[in-house]
Amino acid sequence: METQASNPEIQSLIAYCEQKEKESGQALWGRLAYNLVSQRRRAEVSVSHIDSHAEDRALVIVPGKVLGSRKISKQVRVAALSFSTSARQAIEEQGEVCNLSDIDEQEVQNRKVQVLC
Repeated sequence: METQASNPEIQSLIAYCEQKEKESGQALWGRLAYNLVSQRRRAEVSVSHIDSHAEDRALVIVPGKVLGSRKISKQVRVAALSFSTSARQAIEEQGEVCNLSDIDEQEVQNRKVQVLC
C-alpha cells in the first residue's frame, strides 16, 4: 500500500499497521492502514456516536479525531489519532483513551474491536 500522508507521524503509523498485518495476519491492521491512507480528511467521530455504536468493554478504534463532551455510558477503550480535551475527559470518566500506536496484538485478540469512522 502506498503511503500518501504527508504527516510523518501518520506515515509512521501506517507503516506500523502494515507491519502488524504482515506479522499477525489480522485484517484489522490492514483496514486501519487503508483508512489512514485513503482519507484525505481524517475521520471526526463524536463521543455520542461512540456511545451509540460501541459495545460495552470494546476497544474502539478511530482513525482520526474524537470530539464532543457528552458523557459516555459504556466502559470502552478508545484509540484515536487525537482527542479534543472535552472528549478525552468525557471518555476517561467511564473508560480509557490511548493513541493508535498504543494498541497491542494481545488486546486486539482478547477484546471486541470496533472501527468507527
